[in-house]
Amino acid sequence: MEGGLTRQRAYIWLALALLIILGASLAWIHSRQHPSNPVTAPVSDSIVALLEQHPDTPHSPTTHHSFPSRPHYSSHPAHSTSPTSSSIHYSPRKTLSFELNSADSIDLVQLYNIGPTIAHRIIRYRALLGGFVNIEQLREVYGIDSARFADIAPHLYVDSLSITHIDINQADITQLKRHPYLDYYQAKAIVTLRQRSGSYRTTADLLNIPIIEKETFTKIQPYLTCNSQPSK
Repeated sequence: MEGGLTRQRAYIWLALALLIILGASLAWIHSRQHPSNPVTAPVSDSIVALLEQHPDTPHSPTTHHSFPSRPHYSSHPAHSTSPTSSSIHYSPRKTLSFELNSADSIDLVQLYNIGPTIAHRIIRYRALLGGFVNIEQLREVYGIDSARFADIAPHLYVDSLSITHIDINQADITQLKRHPYLDYYQAKAIVTLRQRSGSYRTTADLLNIPIIEKETFTKIQPYLTCNSQPSK
């Protein structure tokens, strides 16, 4: 019985010794292959020396596989290190300039902050007016605020000789009230006074009509004419 226990203890000690040797062997192999990341193991110096003299597993060079490095992303803009980057100069955009009474929508959409809709409104309002007399009239176009006007005004000029005039001695109510500066009642008053008093001698005669204020007359006057004046 005692002999059996002794033999059993011997097997246990032998197994423990083998495990210690195996662990030491693995630690030594790992330390040789990865010197910067050693694995600590409770192995005595004598066992390591024995393993170095009679290693259980022959040492073979480690094969390293090359993988593409992962790109580095940064939330900060990259700064160019090219020596010529600071010497690059961009030419300024060619200054645009259009005559407002002859420009079409293709011309107008080239201006900053002007899209097809605004360009169409400008052309439509120009037709109702009979042409622009001055650049300031663009402020009367729906959608052109002070900021947009400031963007486009430097690129436009006006030829007022091309505007369409209305002969107040010939025009009827429909023609007169179509103009943005006159309403139906003002147009009717112009025609009525002409029918009662005869043809107008000058456009200033419209100031005799009470419902036509001086401000209204100042705005409409450039579009009026008295070409068919009565003979003296």
